[in-house]
Amino acid sequence: MVSGAQLSPLRIPFLLCLALSLISCATGPAPNTPPWFWQAAQDTYRMGDYLKAIDHLQPLIAPGGEFTERAQPFRLVLTAGLARGYIDLAEAFEAGARMNEKAATEFRRRMNVYRSQANRRTMNFAESFLAFEKTGPGAAIPIAFPYPSGNPLPVAELTKAGQGIALSETELATAERRAIERAILMVASTAVGAEEDAAKAQQIFSGQNVTVPKETFLLGMAKQLHGLSQLYAPAKMNEPDKFQLLNERALEALKSIPETPETKALLEKVEKALKPKK
Repeated sequence: MVSGAQLSPLRIPFLLCLALSLISCATGPAPNTPPWFWQAAQDTYRMGDYLKAIDHLQPLIAPGGEFTERAQPFRLVLTAGLARGYIDLAEAFEAGARMNEKAATEFRRRMNVYRSQANRRTMNFAESFLAFEKTGPGAAIPIAFPYPSGNPLPVAELTKAGQGIALSETELATAERRAIERAILMVASTAVGAEEDAAKAQQIFSGQNVTVPKETFLLGMAKQLHGLSQLYAPAKMNEPDKFQLLNERALEALKSIPETPETKALLEKVEKALKPKK
């Protein structure tokens, strides 16, 4: 055995770090268990890696799990936010194509890429909402994630793109990041009943063990379902089955909560969207 006196001073920090690492591994959640996925989702969310966070939440959304009640609302907000962010990007480049005929081909290429991403995330959202419905959520919905880091102000780079001005690769990366961060913030604000009032939402998130009434959360999700359905309208991706699916889910959500002037107004929009076109 090597005594403490025989240890090189250079090896002491190394051995200390190794010991701390082993202790951390021993005390942390075992890999690929529900607690591990939950912690990983929280960590990647804080780092701004929303795709990873969504992936880590996927194993936790099935009804009856230890983290189901917390994971489902979290994943709904993230998937809807990502979908909305990509839609905002697509719409900016669609507008830019009309403004800049010489670069219209490149603008439309970007638009199609973002619409494809929006489609994928919208389907993730629809899948998550179906799992949420099957669970039979309680009267209070836990909001078990920190206030989003996005800025509620319009994304300057998207305004520029919408005017037909080409973005550099750096500007494009910034536009994507900011559009998604902003969209997640807006969806989270709506989910807690603050509409798109970021200051009000931040105040709600500042509490301990934050929950919102089921009616508030369902109204927020119905708004997302109806809003995201526009991606599949004839002038966009023209996928009537998906358009109908999202609006039907929105209709069911609205009919499950008490009627208010706000729910009634949204219900009328959804029913109009579902009415057969002549």
